[in-house]
Amino acid sequence: MTKPRTLLRYALVSISALAIAGQSFGATPAIGRLRYQIPPAAVIESPDPSQSIRSTPRPTLSPTPTPTQTPVATAGERTEERDGGFAYILPAGWRTKEVSASSFKVLFAPSDGSGFTPNVNFVIDESEVDLETYVELAIEELKNEISGFVLLKEERLTTDQDSDVVKLTANSTLQGRRLRQVFYIVELGPRRLIVTYTRLQNSQQRYDREVDNFVKTIELLEVDEEQSKPSRHSEPDGGFSYVIPEGWELEDTPGAEFKSLVNPGEEDSVKPTVAFFTLDDPAPIDQAFRRKYRTLLPNRLREFYNRAGSVRFIRDSLFTTDTGYNAAKFVMEGTVYNQRAQITAYIVDIEGRKIVALYARPRGSSPDNDEQIEAMINTLGTLDLAEAEPASDDEAETLEDGRHYEPLGNFSYNLLPKWSLKSPQELNVSDTEFSVLIGPVSQNFAPNVLFLEEAMPSKLSDYVSSLTRQLRSSGHRVSSEPQERKTDDGLTYVRLITTRTDDGQQIQQVFYVFPEQKRVIVGIYTRLAQRSQASLDGEVEAMMQSFRFGR
Repeated sequence: MTKPRTLLRYALVSISALAIAGQSFGATPAIGRLRYQIPPAAVIESPDPSQSIRSTPRPTLSPTPTPTQTPVATAGERTEERDGGFAYILPAGWRTKEVSASSFKVLFAPSDGSGFTPNVNFVIDESEVDLETYVELAIEELKNEISGFVLLKEERLTTDQDSDVVKLTANSTLQGRRLRQVFYIVELGPRRLIVTYTRLQNSQQRYDREVDNFVKTIELLEVDEEQSKPSRHSEPDGGFSYVIPEGWELEDTPGAEFKSLVNPGEEDSVKPTVAFFTLDDPAPIDQAFRRKYRTLLPNRLREFYNRAGSVRFIRDSLFTTDTGYNAAKFVMEGTVYNQRAQITAYIVDIEGRKIVALYARPRGSSPDNDEQIEAMINTLGTLDLAEAEPASDDEAETLEDGRHYEPLGNFSYNLLPKWSLKSPQELNVSDTEFSVLIGPVSQNFAPNVLFLEEAMPSKLSDYVSSLTRQLRSSGHRVSSEPQERKTDDGLTYVRLITTRTDDGQQIQQVFYVFPEQKRVIVGIYTRLAQRSQASLDGEVEAMMQSFRFGR
């Protein structure tokens, strides 16, 4: 499955009418296919090392930090960001700091006592549009997201490695403070690196040339594909395997059936740990799962941690892993080895056998561990996965029960009679990686259904509100308020009906938004607005009702 690569950014474009076998198919707007994300406008270090440093689309003001003992890179030395695939040479006098809110180190200029520290941060984005279009979209988004944004200048640069760079210089305001911000959009192979430099508007200009020269030192790292492959661990006796999180180690635990995962990098005496065990329980995982597992989990917790105290359940949920298996998650608080701990139990149903992962970490340890373990759980699968290469071109398939399954998106639905499935390649459509359904042609127009994947970093209601605003701004008339509905499997989704005019024709489009954790699958049903094609609505609704994540 591919991961969503945007942060709730919509770029609505109409793709040209599709022409297959002489028939015209309705132009379908692509949501978020112009993949880009606006970088944090500023990351300002707080003088209190215990405070978290936020990375948001708006700058945060705070006093100039006092010196700390944080290790810094040496000016003039090449600094590599292996996870981002880029490197640079640090300017003289500047220092780097790891910030929990940023995937990469943040650069800070020397303190000048002004109460504001000039800084540089990085965001990597994978985009499918050309650089010119990307820049246009970025400027519009910056205008919408940043208070007082005024674009002053747009320039072109090249790095020492001949990568193209677009430099956007702008003014902005925050809490009455006037800022100068420079956004460098650097082409790095198939990706773009957005470098954001922020300083006070009417001072600190002396750093401008340094930052320009620094950006020119940015280069693309050569990645060894073999070395970059994650390590997958197999448990033959348990019949399961998973990808080991970076920085974690396998350990033998007395009395445990399988190896445990431990993060040795934490400074706590009790390290974050994941213990595994299996349950022979053929019942579906959602069958009385709260009553069943709320009784079982505390007992098993005490078996693994002999000094575990009572636990308090906080929340639970059902989900589907990236490998296509149904799973449940329970978040608890309790005592482990006389320390207060957060305990999360994951139960994954792999072909009728329940794999249980008990993850415990001291309350003071880094919450970054949570994301790593969540990602690991999403890789849980059979032993076959340990032998197979990661799929790069998974093909959609029709299952024996008449369902259509999309491995790249890990979702499925019932096929429609008299509708045909076409690959994006057949239709010459780059806006989706999933199969397109083409309905019966009437009035020289073929109704069609397209699916897209997007990130959902906040609540479903926030996503739908943003989608509604973007549709209206792009010429769609929203026929009614978004409606919440349930699929046949009980998944809550949202339906939104719109109309628009395309080449003189009235087009109706219905958007179906299916949420799963931090992403959504959006189904878009397009037909003529006339009654002649309204008879298809019922069968499309039934198909959407059959939607589910997994097979």
